[in-house]
Amino acid sequence: MSRIRRAALVLLALAVVLTVGAAGAAAQTAGFEEGFDSPEPAGWELMGGAAVEDGSLVLRGGQAAFLPQGWGDGRLQVTFEYRGTGLLLISYAVAEESRYSLLLIDDGALVLQQVAAGQPAEIGTSGGPVATEATPMTLTVSVTSGEHTVALDGQTVLRATGSAPGDGGGLEIRVEGEREVRIDSVGGESGGAPPNEPTTAAAAATTTTAAAAGDSSGLGDLLDDFFGVQADNVNIGEFALNLALAALLAFILGRAYVLWGSALANRRRFAPNFVLVAVTTTFIILVVRSSVALSLGLVGALSIVRFRAAIKDPEELAYMFLAVGIGIGLGDNQRLITILALAAAIAVIGLRRLLRRREVDFNLHISLAADGPGAVDLTAATAALQPHCSRLRLSRYDESPTGTEAAFLAEFRDADALHRAREALRRLDPGLALTFLDDKGLA
Repeated sequence: MSRIRRAALVLLALAVVLTVGAAGAAAQTAGFEEGFDSPEPAGWELMGGAAVEDGSLVLRGGQAAFLPQGWGDGRLQVTFEYRGTGLLLISYAVAEESRYSLLLIDDGALVLQQVAAGQPAEIGTSGGPVATEATPMTLTVSVTSGEHTVALDGQTVLRATGSAPGDGGGLEIRVEGEREVRIDSVGGESGGAPPNEPTTAAAAATTTTAAAAGDSSGLGDLLDDFFGVQADNVNIGEFALNLALAALLAFILGRAYVLWGSALANRRRFAPNFVLVAVTTTFIILVVRSSVALSLGLVGALSIVRFRAAIKDPEELAYMFLAVGIGIGLGDNQRLITILALAAAIAVIGLRRLLRRREVDFNLHISLAADGPGAVDLTAATAALQPHCSRLRLSRYDESPTGTEAAFLAEFRDADALHRAREALRRLDPGLALTFLDDKGLA
């Protein structure tokens, strides 16, 4: 297979992975952002007379807005203010007869309900007033593996665990009673992580009450939070997908290294290490990212283990760092960013290679040695090698009273060409000592 065809295959494989990964990542993030700059916001269904006024979505009693956006685990953010008595319901993962509904009631408290088979059940409350009338505020809802975290202006006010009435669904905002709500913006994405803000006094009071109910002591909770499994548990399907993607991206990186690298080491033997490094890094990051204790243990382990394998060529080190970067990115579920970064890196490498196209590219080092001064005839040796090499260059010539040695850099299209070159040198002088040193291997 010619060099051009191999390079085209590498780029084609990367393009396929980039397209599929981008589609998957887009499905993963499912991001949306609406600032209500248009009287008819795209994708939204306004019901009961709801309308956009002065850059805000205005909802009054009996009015609602619905966005049929697939949304399950993830992060939802609503910036709004309200006046009057009544209810504000923000429902997410809305499907037929199932949803989660966050209620802002008359006294400014928040209540989270889980609706399954049309029957609502309370699963969490703020424990007291947290919202203030006629005050702009930002409400953030984060859902990860069934754990719901609600924050108001950056302060966590409610935490609850649900049994997930559905894997995803739409978003509905409804107002009941005499309440008026002005919504400035709504945004969200799937795969969001719950914020780590300090809890408010109301949320702290709720936590204290639950602790007093008898689960465990405060010290026990602290130890569980530090050493135990965190809320952000590893999803097995996601774990397998990231490992497979790490292996594929590292393989593409290896092919680019073999075709376009310039290190003198055997690149075909070194490239498979990228797959192992990327997969191992992905596994480590996926495991330790959810536990502070495991992260500290990893730092301690790396301070003890000494890696003795020396990487002498800076290019090898650069490619190895890129393989580690692939593992770190996929270990943190940043699939789209990782694929884009690899695509950009390979594009830069390919562009440099294209700009250096006129330079000689060699895959074998040939050494000729014979006893006595002038024993190696450079003109004859060059003439013997030239017909069988696509490129040939003399790199060193040593002559001493005891012997002569010449070194060439050569590129052979295949093993047959190498065999014919060896036979030509043997016919030139059967006493020549020949050495062929592999650079990146024959095609």
